Amino acid sequence: MFEALANVNWLAVIVCTIIAIVIGSVWYSPALFGKMWMKGNGWTKEDMEKSKGKINMPALYAAQIFWSLVTAVAMNIILNSAHVWGGASGALWGLGLWFGILLPYKIADAIWKQAPRSVWMVEAGNSLVTLIIFGAILGSWMPMMPMT
Repeated sequence: MFEALANVNWLAVIVCTIIAIVIGSVWYSPALFGKMWMKGNGWTKEDMEKSKGKINMPALYAAQIFWSLVTAVAMNIILNSAHVWGGASGALWGLGLWFGILLPYKIADAIWKQAPRSVWMVEAGNSLVTLIIFGAILGSWMPMMPMT
């Protein structure tokens, strides 16, 4: 485990973490999917205004930053272990990890919660874009592996 952490490209992981916050901020903005996501959750703009001051936004952002960092580190370890290098290969791995691991859990979670399709599609779409971009960044910054 510690050997795997020693091979993490921490600069790429930090960039991925920042990118995740940017993607989420844009993705859930009213200009993209924020209105659809809020409507699917049964929330109005007024509800959001009323919740200001009641929700600890710094704590929410800190949690999001932490879990985005964990995801980027785990993905870096996976890509290192698979000897993936190159942005396109990394992006494909991001797609594969999303489809094979994250999407099934998102769908199962939505089924149990009885969440509207719009909610889980917006959330799954955000994860898809994020993991593909993580893969592209991490794959691009991987050292070239010698062919054996």
